[in-house]
Amino acid sequence: MYCPICGTQNSEETTHCTKCGGLLNPPPISVPAPQVSSSIRWAGYSIVALVVVGILSSIVLAALSNTSGSASSSSELPAPEIVWTTYNSADEGFSIDFPSLPATDVMEDYAGSLPFRIKMWFSYEDNDNVFSVYKYEFSQPVDVSSPETELSEYVQSYARDGKLLRSTPIQHGIYPAVDFLIQYDDGFFKGRAVLVEEEIYNLQLSYPEEFYNDENYSRFINSFEVH
Repeated sequence: MYCPICGTQNSEETTHCTKCGGLLNPPPISVPAPQVSSSIRWAGYSIVALVVVGILSSIVLAALSNTSGSASSSSELPAPEIVWTTYNSADEGFSIDFPSLPATDVMEDYAGSLPFRIKMWFSYEDNDNVFSVYKYEFSQPVDVSSPETELSEYVQSYARDGKLLRSTPIQHGIYPAVDFLIQYDDGFFKGRAVLVEEEIYNLQLSYPEEFYNDENYSRFINSFEVH
């Protein structure tokens, strides 16, 4: 079986690509009617979240395939020389600092059944660090009466294909948010999900353990502003 993302040949019994981590042969998706309750909505879309995370994971884990991570995320190196660039998107209503000008992409109507559109921005470092922003625009009204619950269930769904090591509710300025850390076979996803009205911004650093730098991560996360 060949990976639809990177083209690597895998054995028939493999569910995820051994090179990039992409989901192989996704199962048929059946999406229930939209619900007002956020908890019911996220539970109903759990299988969709699995497919989405498989695709997003394959993009960033492909950059980590030449390095191997361990079970800890505490290692830290001195900050490499980075010339930070402030990316200011008037159309999308946010700004954030990237280590280089980001590439962009959009995922919309995957398999004809996504309940949201995802806009993506990626910036790569030479040490296999990937700084990314995912903006979720939902096709149905989102119940934001309990933002902590909404964000917690989003993070749990997003981490379904990995191991969720941490999920901590915080505030990002005036906006509710959750800090998270997810472990995968080849590295970690560390980030912050921010709920802005009815949209979720996922700010994320993907890295192998040996190339994590907290100064760069903090610069990236704390520079995010909504206009």
